Amino acid sequence: MKKQLLTALFILCAVCAEAQVIWTVKAGAGISNFYSGPQSVAWKAGLGVDIPLSDKFMFMPAAEIAGKQVLTSYYGYVNGGYNVTDTDYDHCIFVQIPLQVGYKLRMGTAFDMNFKAGPYLAIPTDYGKFDYGIDAGIDFGYKHFVTGIDFQAGLANQSDDIRPFKTTALFFTLGYRF
Repeated sequence: MKKQLLTALFILCAVCAEAQVIWTVKAGAGISNFYSGPQSVAWKAGLGVDIPLSDKFMFMPAAEIAGKQVLTSYYGYVNGGYNVTDTDYDHCIFVQIPLQVGYKLRMGTAFDMNFKAGPYLAIPTDYGKFDYGIDAGIDFGYKHFVTGIDFQAGLANQSDDIRPFKTTALFFTLGYRF
């Protein structure tokens, strides 16, 4: 596994050395879990790279830290059956890796708009479970500055409860491109 990870890292570095890549630092805040359970503040910050695949398309991997809400369940045997005795919504911090493909639409010499989508993987730093899902968004750029809207829909069940619980988050982001 380590050899495969190192090989992938070397290939990525070689591609970055050859292509005209753009590094971006971004941070954002928003809401999580607006489909189920009470809403909570969500946040993320990270470093990404835009690797051109053609004039309009790019590969956009990133490494981020994100805080999202998860459902914690406490359960036991009640009246001879297996029932949830208590549930609680907790904030969990994830290290996540979105792997998006983007389409860049240039609007003049200083403005651009990026449409992006792809999978993400998220590893919890404390309690919580491994998460994966779909990450999509739109970025608006002006020279080196970028602002955007990102949406994440988790596909992994985050609950041991009888009812499923999946993370969702909507982020409003600001960033700087190098």
